[in-house]
Amino acid sequence: MNEIKIGDLIKDARITNGYKTKKEFADVTGVSPATLSRIENNTQAPTPETLIKISKHLNNITYGDLMKAANYFEGIDPEHEKFLVGLLNENEELDNKILDMLDTCLMFMSVDSSLHKKLVNLVNVSDDYYDLYEDADNAEIKYLYIQNDFDIDTKKRISDDLNNLILKFSPKLKEYFNKNREIKPVPLIGSICAGNGLIPNEDIEEYINFPFLNNQQPDYALRVRGDSMKNAGIEHGDVVFLRKASWVEFNGQIVAVIVNGEEGSLKRLTWSEGSAQFTLKPENDSYQSVEVSPNEMTICGLYAGHYRPAFSK
Repeated sequence: MNEIKIGDLIKDARITNGYKTKKEFADVTGVSPATLSRIENNTQAPTPETLIKISKHLNNITYGDLMKAANYFEGIDPEHEKFLVGLLNENEELDNKILDMLDTCLMFMSVDSSLHKKLVNLVNVSDDYYDLYEDADNAEIKYLYIQNDFDIDTKKRISDDLNNLILKFSPKLKEYFNKNREIKPVPLIGSICAGNGLIPNEDIEEYINFPFLNNQQPDYALRVRGDSMKNAGIEHGDVVFLRKASWVEFNGQIVAVIVNGEEGSLKRLTWSEGSAQFTLKPENDSYQSVEVSPNEMTICGLYAGHYRPAFSK
């Protein structure tokens, strides 16, 4: 006889894994809150299919463990039971590994569109029927795999084939896609005049990406109009990335600044020790520097790099 009932085991594992309510757990497993409640109260025996859904979201407990706790191996001799638990766990591990590798390959389709047909064929759709699935999305391809319920040997072959496909790409590509999921797009706001002008309104033109995902991400970007910062390599039409800040990090930093509440500009902010005045310096001899006091200016962003579009729309 089991020392702990299946419902108690699932409840304890659910809470240990951070799912405080049955509703939270139902949302990720696809098992209804009412069914979970009856299972945890030990008034309904979970089916093997339900145990599969539950086991995928519980760490440190396997499908085989749950099947054993639910008495599905009752009456089987210990050696056979051990074999069945190992077989179920191997099957679950292979499924999880294959679904994870499918996710990776599906991400890579954006750089190699031929992967789509290879993946569809791998989940047992022959070339003769590929036309029926040529528009299959990620979820549909994974569903095709699950629906086919392959045997262990076939799953091992699929796992090897997927691994060979992944090895054709740099490991940095998966790292890029994974990081890209966490990165928020940068709003491109209006335009900034680097000569005599301006951050007009803060209407968002579009969202763009900062190219270096491992770096601190900027808060917004502005499009440069004018040539007053050309000696710093910032030219008309460039997109400047900015981090929000109320003051500079060092003497000589490039900032987006508003003077006397008027239109903003992109300048280098410098000062001399002991002076009460600050200099907003252009990077073009055709423009003059401006002396201001701290209460006359508002810093609205610190320069974090810029990008020069090679092609116009």
